[in-house]
Amino acid sequence: MKEENRVQAGTAEQTPVTGGEEKKGDSRRLKSLQPSESFPLAVILTLVGGFLDTYTYICRDGVFANAQTGNFAKMAISLAEGDFFAVLRYLVSILSFIAGVTIAI
Repeated sequence: MKEENRVQAGTAEQTPVTGGEEKKGDSRRLKSLQPSESFPLAVILTLVGGFLDTYTYICRDGVFANAQTGNFAKMAISLAEGDFFAVLRYLVSILSFIAGVTIAI
């Protein structure tokens, strides 16, 4: 039985690949998620993110919760229109996001 090591895309983990049937309890073979297995998770995360953005945009005075690109674009539009109160509202959201990421690191 010839073993080869292959590297998963995007990770540094090595997964031994054997030619033949795997025996139960064989700890040499590591399981990895295939892209098709992670697709449902990506769909769920996308739906939740979209829901949160819609909720905060409608109920929280037009500010996005997790789409800082949207906040930045709306801030730039408000700046071009001379609505400095709106610029401040979007700037607070963007700076709060940056602070949260900085603290998390």
